[in-house]
Amino acid sequence: MTCSKIFSGELTELLSEIIQYFQNDFSTLHSCILVNRLWCRLAIPLLWENPFSIINYYPTENYRFRFIETYLVNLNDNDKTELNEHAYEVKLLSNTLFNYPSFIKHLDTRIIDYSITGWVVDIKKLKFERPRRRNDSTQYLNFRKFTYKSLIKIFIENESNLRTFNFAYYMDHLDINSNISPLVKLLCSNHDSISSFYRPRFEEENIAISKYLSQLIKLQKNLKKILFNYEFSHLVLLNCNCTNTLNTIIFYNIRFQDINVLYEVFEQLTVLESIHIFYCHYLDFNFIQQIIKLTKPFKLKSLFGELKMFESIELLLQKSGDYLENFGFEYPHIYDANEERKSQLLKLVTKYCTKIKFFELLTGLISQGVINLIESVAQNLNYLTIDLNNILKNSQNIFIKKLIFSNKTDETREEVVQDDILHYMHHIKEYIMKKKRVNYFAFQNLFTDIGREFFSLKDEAKEFRSHNIIVQDYNDSKIKSFDFLSKSNYD
Repeated sequence: MTCSKIFSGELTELLSEIIQYFQNDFSTLHSCILVNRLWCRLAIPLLWENPFSIINYYPTENYRFRFIETYLVNLNDNDKTELNEHAYEVKLLSNTLFNYPSFIKHLDTRIIDYSITGWVVDIKKLKFERPRRRNDSTQYLNFRKFTYKSLIKIFIENESNLRTFNFAYYMDHLDINSNISPLVKLLCSNHDSISSFYRPRFEEENIAISKYLSQLIKLQKNLKKILFNYEFSHLVLLNCNCTNTLNTIIFYNIRFQDINVLYEVFEQLTVLESIHIFYCHYLDFNFIQQIIKLTKPFKLKSLFGELKMFESIELLLQKSGDYLENFGFEYPHIYDANEERKSQLLKLVTKYCTKIKFFELLTGLISQGVINLIESVAQNLNYLTIDLNNILKNSQNIFIKKLIFSNKTDETREEVVQDDILHYMHHIKEYIMKKKRVNYFAFQNLFTDIGREFFSLKDEAKEFRSHNIIVQDYNDSKIKSFDFLSKSNYD
């Protein structure tokens, strides 16, 4: 097939198919631009599908946000005049080779705000902080508001065909309600192919936004993933167009109290493959009874929360435990924790959940139940967040692909002596390094300047490498529960 396309003169089509494989490889796409005009024309749309996500890939700090100026070239003359009136030195190109705003596929209102802030700071040579003088602060904020409004206006006028829409509703400083309403209204009129929708937060005080967001979700014919943040507007999923496409639902900080239509919502979703619950409330008897009544599997892949959230959990684990891959809980107050309740929960998870890949236990209390759970899922476990004070000795038969260790010393101590670090390092070397129980290792010691980042201790790192263990930076390696899921945010 490939040869036939080459000999039939369809080289452009073939090259386009190849370059699609570099969709998230930004350095390679930048190299493609330099080859020739054809390669440039094929690579540019991919680079500009989500330019706001590429900001951390720029090696030079001052150029990370300058792509915003490329968008602003599309301003009309009146808006360009207003741009100059803000007294900021902005030199725009007279024209561009491509219609860059038309390429955007992923829109995140919060990251746009972050990028605008960085851009304003860059061009003013300011630090990342609010200006001290009131006049400067007002001018700074007004310029951010104008830029935000201008970008939204540009995206509207170019009628970009979005695939993902991440809507943060609570940026009052940018007048987001008045700025974003026209965009959401436009999306309702001509966008029915959004595949991922994130953080739709519905507020009673803005009926228009709530109405348009609900309508936008209902209209989608290819919606595959949706995240509900704080508010679960369950009615938008009843009789919507995505019953045969929606395969992932994420609940974050939702209060399920008095929601009695969960059975109806989940029963109609025919291809739902992945449900994630993060720090939600009222997973009580009423919630669980609606779930266990379902005639189809409830494919719960992630479950994180405080210990008190799991009081009626056994029936849920009986129905969904075989699907659970990401699990974690924490204590709001460690020393008031109910050890019996924790022990019972760990036994239930060990019994019903055998496919755990990500386990997070945010407490300093390590019990035999924790050890038993880790051993039962060791074959699948990829990520483990836990206090390792005594687990090093008690889990010697477990191989961990990546070990990220943070020693959080008691803040009430006035001094942290080097003996503490040597104590931990001795046990890590004895039970981890010498037995080659990990592939990757990162260590951080808090509240002391001694050994704060193990990655920077060359002699120690060299010793670990001699045992074929790759030493990594702690902050670059650490993955939080929600970050673990968010890695695949953009399809």
